[in-house]
Amino acid sequence: MSAAFNTVNHGLLLNIVSSRFGFGGPVHQWLQSYLTGRTQTVSINDQLSTPTTLSCAVPQGSVLGPAQFIMCTADFSEVIDDSAIRPHFYADDSQLLATTSVRGVSDVCRKLERCVSAVHDW
Repeated sequence: MSAAFNTVNHGLLLNIVSSRFGFGGPVHQWLQSYLTGRTQTVSINDQLSTPTTLSCAVPQGSVLGPAQFIMCTADFSEVIDDSAIRPHFYADDSQLLATTSVRGVSDVCRKLERCVSAVHDW
């Protein structure tokens, strides 16, 4: 997953912060108001596009963006850990790492395929 800040679904994130992390009541309402109603426009040659409402993405450059991303992807490392593949995380970039001898390439490829499939299902 690369540039994954842009893929965080607001509804899913709000569900995760309440069910997994126990944020309810005013905190949940505050997070919901922070995420909902956001729009995006594009500017080309001083012309603005029509605003589009966003249902995904955590605001980048904000203090809450990284924390929201980490909460949303908390289960991600568990999915990868089950496959015996080593993950490398940096901000919103995730990589899968595996090393092997020449004879073990087929086995590692199968493990990577299973891991990628598990991540896709997740």
